[in-house]
Amino acid sequence: MRKSKSWKENVEWHMPPEDKHFEDPNTYQHLHYNTAVKYARSRRVAVDVGAHVGIHTVRLSKDFDSVYAIEPINYEYLISNTEHLDNVRCIRAGCSDKPCTLYAHNPLESNSGAWELSTVTSKREVEVITIDSLNLAQCDLIKIDTQGLEREVLEGARNTINKFKPVIWIEDRGTLTQYMLEEFCYSLKDAYIKDSVYTLAERTLTPQQARLLQYDDIRDLTEDELKTIYG
Repeated sequence: MRKSKSWKENVEWHMPPEDKHFEDPNTYQHLHYNTAVKYARSRRVAVDVGAHVGIHTVRLSKDFDSVYAIEPINYEYLISNTEHLDNVRCIRAGCSDKPCTLYAHNPLESNSGAWELSTVTSKREVEVITIDSLNLAQCDLIKIDTQGLEREVLEGARNTINKFKPVIWIEDRGTLTQYMLEEFCYSLKDAYIKDSVYTLAERTLTPQQARLLQYDDIRDLTEDELKTIYG
């Protein structure tokens, strides 16, 4: 078990020994986090899907009353990094659109956050749940980082999303913009690098607006294209 120590908060993180990607968990994607969380109107319950070792889980625990952290592979490290937090519930599972068994594969051994789940068999079996199966009494934010299963996770959270209208923070490179609009009446609220933040649409977008929002980087859009989207 590797320990990563940050100069910022002097916190030691328990990390997989082979990992070389997360050099300083205390500063990793902190701007992504700030971009997403500021849109949560209420901060009672957050769900962290693909919680990894708990980097965002720990942050969420400081801003929300309760946090559900779902992680199939790095669960032991997630527990080690959050066991001192009374408002975090860790769940050893994958997440998709229906309960099932999937298999884990990691194409990047030096990145412990790159594990993918699929039906292709491997030595790592993963039991899969849905967000709806949690039967939450409240939900204010859902963060999803599942290396390709993002749409399936959303399908398995349909009842939760329709009932509570949480902020959706998802690593999708903007590819789910039209799907979010058509299926949930959610529009893109903000974006930072690969992450998108969706909230309940304040107005209906035209097909052209929805197309333009399927960005690689929203900062690459022209001034005229941004006017088309935002008016």
